[in-house]
Amino acid sequence: MQVRLLHGVLKVKNLRPTATRYRGTHIALRASQVPGMSSLESTSPLPGSSGPTKSSAPSRGFFAIYKRGQGYWTRLGTAIGLGVIFAFIGSFIYRESAALVQDTNIRLGVTSGFAVFAGLAIWWLVNGTRRCQFLIDTDAEMKKVNWSTWSQLVGATRIVVIFMIAIAVMLFAFDVIYQLFFYVIDIWKISPLEMFGGSPTPAE
Repeated sequence: MQVRLLHGVLKVKNLRPTATRYRGTHIALRASQVPGMSSLESTSPLPGSSGPTKSSAPSRGFFAIYKRGQGYWTRLGTAIGLGVIFAFIGSFIYRESAALVQDTNIRLGVTSGFAVFAGLAIWWLVNGTRRCQFLIDTDAEMKKVNWSTWSQLVGATRIVVIFMIAIAVMLFAFDVIYQLFFYVIDIWKISPLEMFGGSPTPAE
């Protein structure tokens, strides 16, 4: 009843509330907008609303897995690829630091520290909200791909191999014909037999 009365007053006075949460339960007005009223609060939800809603999602811990079980293989493959890259970098640091530090324990300590940093960086890159959602969406799109069957793959590979061999034979034949032609008209001084390991043509 209070909510309907409030909307009627606003419609007559042509006023605009300073703060209105249509999906929430709280309506606040300045005292100057409605004569005789310092403030008005309504704790009953507006028609069509489902009650109070949270304005922001709850914060997630750093080590909490985002959407566990979704995009498993895409996330795992990305983590393995990043791990290989960081492993090469760590190996490079350990190998090249020998010129600066002779103590093996110090080099191992620096490399171990880098390994810890790399592990945290991989977790942050793979488990971040936006990046992880991208990997999940990628995994979902990959599941929509219609992969070829084994027989289709063998047939397509056979066609490609035959076509490549035919092109190679045709180019080789044209190359030999052009060499022979230029040798006959005395532009090319080396006979085709010499180019393929044959005995040189005796000079006249």
